[in-house]
Amino acid sequence: MNGGRIADKQRIALYPPDVLPPGDAQGVPVQLDRKAAVVRGEQAESPAAARARTGR
Repeated sequence: MNGGRIADKQRIALYPPDVLPPGDAQGVPVQLDRKAAVVRGEQAESPAAARARTGR
């Protein structure tokens, strides 16, 4: 899959529900830790690993 000329420089950040604010906290500023989210993105399972794990 070709992601374009900047795809190699992009870093995926994952914010799982346990670090997001509750849904009723609208209008309240929330400080998210991007560095930790990028680490979670780097540790995420790749599509190829998921296919191998599920046998598809």
